[in-house]
Amino acid sequence: MNSLVVSELVGELQMKELDVEEFSHTSVQCFVETCYTGSVILTKENFREVNKLSAVFKVQWMIDECLKFYTDLCSELRTGSLEAAWFLFQEAGYILKERDNKDLQLALSTSLGGLFDLRLSLVKDFISRDPNKQEFVYTDLCISLAGRSIRVLYEWLITLVESKTPPVKLSGVEKRLLTSET
Repeated sequence: MNSLVVSELVGELQMKELDVEEFSHTSVQCFVETCYTGSVILTKENFREVNKLSAVFKVQWMIDECLKFYTDLCSELRTGSLEAAWFLFQEAGYILKERDNKDLQLALSTSLGGLFDLRLSLVKDFISRDPNKQEFVYTDLCISLAGRSIRVLYEWLITLVESKTPPVKLSGVEKRLLTSET
């Protein structure tokens, strides 16, 4: 076996079954086959779950393969696809939230380094979503992606303030003060 945890579960503890109902059948099958073969086949569809399973069962080499897969996806962002960037943004946020690991955030920020318009589009797209449903973990990602474009973060702040209950309405002067680059 290519996992000490799986080897211990199957060998020493002689467990014949394990509850993994929260994962899709295909992701569990991919994980198990990977543990036996030492070779992982990742797709966008199974990435999150296989990555999570590899962390739960402490399969470091598989975690490394997941990071490599993610980094490869990031390097394909040269096309400027907002949809592809949004998928990567969500995955980086998920890993930040679940494991407090910034590896994916760093890979995304690095890949988007020279793609200023795509970075800003991604942050603005995130800002346009329901601010009451936004999770705090994405704040770090937005700050990382916005880089030196503070105006984008000001727009987000205004959106957050105005969406609170009870609503706070900022005047035009207050908005201009927040967004002026002085």
